[in-house]
Amino acid sequence: MTLYDEGLELLRAGKIYFAERFIPYFFASYACHCFNLRNILANIYYEHRGKPDMRLHTLMVAPPGFSKSIFMRQLFDPVMGILNTPTVEAVFEGSCTEAGFIGTIDKVNGQPVPRMGLAQEYQNGIVAIEEFAAITKALEQKHSATFEAQLNSALFGGEVRKRLAGGLIKYHTNVTLIAGTQTTRFDISGGLGRRFSYIYWVPTRAEFQALRDAVREGANVQLDQPALENYRNKLLKFQSDLDDLKHIIYTKDLYDVMAERPHFEFLIYRKIALGYNLFIADKISSELEIRLD
Repeated sequence: MTLYDEGLELLRAGKIYFAERFIPYFFASYACHCFNLRNILANIYYEHRGKPDMRLHTLMVAPPGFSKSIFMRQLFDPVMGILNTPTVEAVFEGSCTEAGFIGTIDKVNGQPVPRMGLAQEYQNGIVAIEEFAAITKALEQKHSATFEAQLNSALFGGEVRKRLAGGLIKYHTNVTLIAGTQTTRFDISGGLGRRFSYIYWVPTRAEFQALRDAVREGANVQLDQPALENYRNKLLKFQSDLDDLKHIIYTKDLYDVMAERPHFEFLIYRKIALGYNLFIADKISSELEIRLD
């Protein structure tokens, strides 16, 4: 059974409804995160003569109460998250200012003291923010006047550079951002908006009823600890197996599907396809075809 199938089976056993519909995008993001870390060290994939940023940041847009938080916690929570392993740290945050995400330099007894932000503290990990509106609100505050530019750089390319009165903040981050926001609060600029893959859900009346059923059926469903540990161990093997990957190829049928899309969307679709193909692979060999199934 592939990581894709087994992961969905674990969530179904926990009575997580709509897992088959929405969780695959999170799987793709996780696989891209692991691939990006490996590609930095190895010579697997290039674009325009350089190694591209292959992170797939993901933003789920849905009404309040429609699984944004539960999906993220089922995937990344330290206790029950099926994608939480010691090698890929995950953290949950409520809100964040520019200093909190990028870092800052404080003065202590007249001396500059650097303070790490999330992007540096979890530079090889995943940050999950349950309400992205907290970020977009911070962009409007005077204390975070340059946050959007810094966030753009951190999420695409990963180069963080900011000069303050106390000194220079400079580092590279590979953090992947996973977030949710309500449909009525969805407000994101063009530059920052192109950094994300979107999951957009306007539920039907039948889906309202299905979630009522999920709340009822989820009562007294306990965590299957042995199954969880077994799955996490397979993720560790997946991460190590990426060492064997030497080359990836995007097939023509994939480009045919994207033919009418704007060029900048190619970057997102290629990452979704890469993450998906990695997660459904029975075995990671030296060459991987990224194709439609």
